[in-house]
Amino acid sequence: MKKITILLMSLLLLAAPFQANAATSIVTTVDRAIVQMQKAYHQYSDVTATGKFANITDVYKQYNAAKAAYANARAAVVKSGGTQKAALLLKLDTNYKTYITERVIPYIDAYNYTVKNVQANTAALQKGIDAGDLDAVQASYHEISYQLKARTVIIYRVYGLTTRNLFKAYKQEAQDLRDSMMYDVSVAMKIDQLEKLLDGGLDDKELAAAKDAAGKVNEYLPKVSGTFKAQLTEQADVTLPKYEAARPAGVTGVAAVNGTVTVTLDKQVTEVPEGLIFVKNGQAMEIAADAITLDGNKLVVAVPKVERTTLKQEIVYGVKLGSGEAVNAAPLVLEAVVAPDAPVVTGIDGEVVKSAAPAVKAVEGVTYTAVLKKDGVEVPGYVLGSEIHEEGKYELAVTAEHDGLKVSTEVSFTVDTTPPSVAFDVADETVYEGEYVVSGTVDAGAAVTVNGEAATVDAQGHFTKEVALAEGINRIVVVTADAVGNTTEELSKAVTYVVKVSSVGLPQSATVKIGGTKQLNAVVSPANATNKSVAWSTSDPGVVVVDENGIVTGVAEGTATITATADGKSASTVVTVSDRPQLVLNSYPSVLFNNVIQSLAVNVYSRDEQAVTVEKVEIYEKGRLYTTYTASDLESAGISATINPYASWGFSINYKYGMWLDNSKTKITVKTLNGKTFEFETPIESL
Repeated sequence: MKKITILLMSLLLLAAPFQANAATSIVTTVDRAIVQMQKAYHQYSDVTATGKFANITDVYKQYNAAKAAYANARAAVVKSGGTQKAALLLKLDTNYKTYITERVIPYIDAYNYTVKNVQANTAALQKGIDAGDLDAVQASYHEISYQLKARTVIIYRVYGLTTRNLFKAYKQEAQDLRDSMMYDVSVAMKIDQLEKLLDGGLDDKELAAAKDAAGKVNEYLPKVSGTFKAQLTEQADVTLPKYEAARPAGVTGVAAVNGTVTVTLDKQVTEVPEGLIFVKNGQAMEIAADAITLDGNKLVVAVPKVERTTLKQEIVYGVKLGSGEAVNAAPLVLEAVVAPDAPVVTGIDGEVVKSAAPAVKAVEGVTYTAVLKKDGVEVPGYVLGSEIHEEGKYELAVTAEHDGLKVSTEVSFTVDTTPPSVAFDVADETVYEGEYVVSGTVDAGAAVTVNGEAATVDAQGHFTKEVALAEGINRIVVVTADAVGNTTEELSKAVTYVVKVSSVGLPQSATVKIGGTKQLNAVVSPANATNKSVAWSTSDPGVVVVDENGIVTGVAEGTATITATADGKSASTVVTVSDRPQLVLNSYPSVLFNNVIQSLAVNVYSRDEQAVTVEKVEIYEKGRLYTTYTASDLESAGISATINPYASWGFSINYKYGMWLDNSKTKITVKTLNGKTFEFETPIESL
């Protein structure tokens, strides 16, 4: 009876290709959905990696297929229930988020934005330039400006530097073309603004806006492109004279000489500007109309004579225009025959100075004499205004004389030209911390700078300054200065900051085939360590060897420890050398009734980088071989005998009479590319 059952089952398998499509396992459905998600991502990323854009129709096709596969797989998992439901849903959602939400969708959004907006507006702007259409150029200019400011963030959400750079190239092209029209558009806008202001009349606020707009037209017009140079110049030649005619005159200067006040305006006038007020010593003056002479852009005003009553009387004439500040002339100084005022000595900036040039504010008709003493001894031939540089203590007596009357002023001061003394260790050194404290002593009261920044100096002259070091050689420069400005020569030293390696990181383990290679990457921390060179070693060169770049090569079956050492710090990882392919075999009944398997699902997931060939599949019932399917049996049933790298492979078997679940198992024998065969088996367990 067993032989008949096996024969009938075999015939059923050959006749209906294991009914694979009708009974595909939930795990296979999930894996196929994930493969479709990856395919959607690679549909564009494999193309953009070559510096080109993928066909967006193909990207949409794979994207829609991935969405459908995800939805179908999720529905199937939810419907099936079982202990793997949560894990399978998490696997589906995680992969959808990684490949679709975070990669494919941002790419499609950025592509649509670039093609529909940036490229279209850039083309429109170029078309407007080529056609000499300034209105079209302005419209495209403002749209591109909006897109660049508000929308280009879409580009930076795209996964992958090469892909982002493709989109950024379009952004840069648009930005460069827009910037080439910046002055043209600015001049056009300012001319339009100025015309509108002139049409509405100019109050104080609008006058300020009109002045600014006219200034911008004059500033930018020489910078516009050749395309619109003539057009904008012609418009400016019409609008700017209208502004000049409309704006009120402004006062640029006032001079008072020989009983007349001359007011200079910033434009030609034919009448006295409205709101012009003449001022004398801050008070408004009444000026008769016949006392004002117009001369182009100048107003010449005759002012009343003033009786002189004191030696020094200053009269300040000026004008105010509207509510603005007064513009004043230099004071007119009047004098009379009276005793001179005490001379006011200038040119000495303190009691202790680096140098001095004593002088007085001279009054016409008054003579001044000076006697200068240095350290109690008169300096012969001294003349007021001469520079005093020599160090010492000085007394200066200045006498003013007028009509035999004398008044003197005496001042004392000290000239100090000696730089402050400073003690600072200038020996070069090497340190291993990023903060370095510079310290030393200086004369009390002196200031100290370290690399141009002020140091802290206490009352005893001890100074300190913390300096942040950069990796490598740092130049420390100390300069001191006293209160009067005497400075020392620069004192400097070289401080070399060596950043030590704190740790080295390696993956916990790795697998390589005999004769195969794998790159191990050591992570040296911190990233700015001075010596990041890595030395590699192996515990057993008979099993695995490693070169100076961290590339391991499998020699023989077994395990060995690979160690990476940098600046005295090291990390190790265990490398396993084996030709056994990394396959995960699952076998479970998809239809089970009273512990009898009606339909069996077999699934293999490859985690290996090489393809393998299925030699045979053996099904055991209660510990005994139940049936065997060779590679040719599988191929005849339309099932490929090849398990591709990182892919799922599987099929389903329907049993007419069923098969007991107890102590049943599935065994698969595979052959690798180098001809070796390996067996994998798993018990048949219900989900």
